[in-house]
Amino acid sequence: MKKSGSLIFLVLVLAFTMGLASCNGGEVKPSVTDAASSETSATEESKETSGSKETDEVPEGDMKGWYEIEGKYCFFDRTTGVKAVSAKVNNIEIDDMGFAVMNGYSEEKLPVLVAAREVVDSLREDGISKEDLIMKCYKYVEDSPYLLKDYPITDHMNDYECYDAHYANNLLNAYEDQLKIGGDCTSDAACLAYLFDAAGMTDVIYCHTESHAWVEADGHFWDPLYIETKGMEWYDMTEYPEEPAYKVEI
Repeated sequence: MKKSGSLIFLVLVLAFTMGLASCNGGEVKPSVTDAASSETSATEESKETSGSKETDEVPEGDMKGWYEIEGKYCFFDRTTGVKAVSAKVNNIEIDDMGFAVMNGYSEEKLPVLVAAREVVDSLREDGISKEDLIMKCYKYVEDSPYLLKDYPITDHMNDYECYDAHYANNLLNAYEDQLKIGGDCTSDAACLAYLFDAAGMTDVIYCHTESHAWVEADGHFWDPLYIETKGMEWYDMTEYPEEPAYKVEI
């Protein structure tokens, strides 16, 4: 009877143990080695997934305007921050990958567009009004020294693929080639036009004759040299007293 009782006890213990295994769904816990291997694989997979093409996948909304990224130029909408694709901005073609198509014109213009955007970003403050930002853009030009460079403009405009960028560069120094930063009325107006464009103004046009230049933007007119020398009546005019011989859309 004692042996029989012992056997019954062993059977009950075995049954209880098998019942626990059944409650756990019959799963077998992985070994420490298996767990470490699984964690490593998951980490590597996560790295592969999160690793991005930095040039192609710039976070939309964080950038607005023209940027140079790893030697390529991209444009992000100045309101939404959405990257432009298969579009034309500032007379520059953008391909289906969102990169500016490079040619003689865009190679001269793009560095100046980026430099203008950088200046405007430095002038912009939280909550700044459009009117105050425009004034800051003008003050930036006003603070630049007056220097005669490539004057008159009609003697030099055909020397460049994008001559308005060349004249704006006299103040912005986007090419880092200026021994002395500054310019005359043609450079002042070109620089102001690029700054206005970067500030989000529309229909920005660089206007000039053989010997003088001014800016049209949002249907109004600014003459940076005359504002400084003749007075504020040349600032934000609804009409300009002279017709330009040349008009260049920025």
